[in-house]
Amino acid sequence: MAGGGSAEDLLSRIEKAEKSLRSQLRLPQPDQKTVKPLRTALIGLHEELITSHHSVACKSEAEQSLWKLGFYKRIEDFRKRHARMTEALEDPAKKQRAAGALELVNAEFLRFLNKSLAFYTTLMVKLASACDLDVPGYSYPEISMAELERLRAGRGELGAMVTSCQRCLTYMGDLERYRALYLSGGAPDYGAAEAHYRTASRLTPHAGTPHNQIAVLCTYRPDDLSGAYRYARALACRAPFATARENMVLLFDKNRPRAG
Repeated sequence: MAGGGSAEDLLSRIEKAEKSLRSQLRLPQPDQKTVKPLRTALIGLHEELITSHHSVACKSEAEQSLWKLGFYKRIEDFRKRHARMTEALEDPAKKQRAAGALELVNAEFLRFLNKSLAFYTTLMVKLASACDLDVPGYSYPEISMAELERLRAGRGELGAMVTSCQRCLTYMGDLERYRALYLSGGAPDYGAAEAHYRTASRLTPHAGTPHNQIAVLCTYRPDDLSGAYRYARALACRAPFATARENMVLLFDKNRPRAG
């Protein structure tokens, strides 16, 4: 699948764009008029690399870089603002103003999550089409065993595309998880997030990340026994999720008083 630029050219441009964006984000008060076009350009470059040069993108972990700078940094900013406004609600002198500010933050956060999900859905469709993966529906809920066997046996470009699909599905799960956690307006429903994580796990059983994310959902319920099981699986995979060990220790520490 040929793209508009060589892999080497795209990697060089991505490196420069990341350097410029990181430089802006390190400022005490980043100029959003500068940050936004830099982020948009970086997302476009990563998308081109992922869809045009699958093996290079997989080896350079382009999906992770795209997520961290293109999306996760903004999510962290929204979460911090949400926490500040929620804390201010406890102060009677600040409550009214904080409530209005929180409503605006939530609306902006929801727009961002919806746009991010739309981006990753489009990217998933492109990748699924490229590797001839027939996955109906928004959540990609069902993939036949025959399809799974073909994809899991994939090597080279096909293997790289399947890995990219798994990573995108995991990030889609994260976006759905944040939407349920912060913006549900009632009891959070993590069904959509879990559907993405489970599909990602079925695509690449050797990857620990989806298991870790399912474990996180288990701790929300709370279902700590299932969470411990998923953290163990995240560590036992061929490509383990390293911080699952720390997460498991925290889970055991939380439950230690009950054992005493």
